[in-house]
Amino acid sequence: MNAWGMSIGSDFNELSSSTRVAYFTDMRSLGCSWVRFDASWATIQEAGSGTWNWIRLDELVDEAHNIGLSVMLIPAYAPTWAAPNGLKPCYPYDVTTYRDFVNGLVAHYYPK
Repeated sequence: MNAWGMSIGSDFNELSSSTRVAYFTDMRSLGCSWVRFDASWATIQEAGSGTWNWIRLDELVDEAHNIGLSVMLIPAYAPTWAAPNGLKPCYPYDVTTYRDFVNGLVAHYYPK
């Protein structure tokens, strides 16, 4: 059996839960078994390195899993506190803080 899926842009996160579930359901009906979306570092740790806000991403992951989709998360989008002079790069400026974020992301989602 071939496993294939779809990639979703970050705007998907702003849709209502019912709309996202409808899209996930359509993906399954098309034969998708995977969905890929961003794990926004800027959203999850917006308030700083010691903070974790999993609410929005947990909703997305749970919705996908409830429909029967496996999830591939792409850690992306550095928060302004992790960038030089408050710039907002899409890439990490400091590898150590990015590593800490990715380690936290894996620790949180690996069990799922």
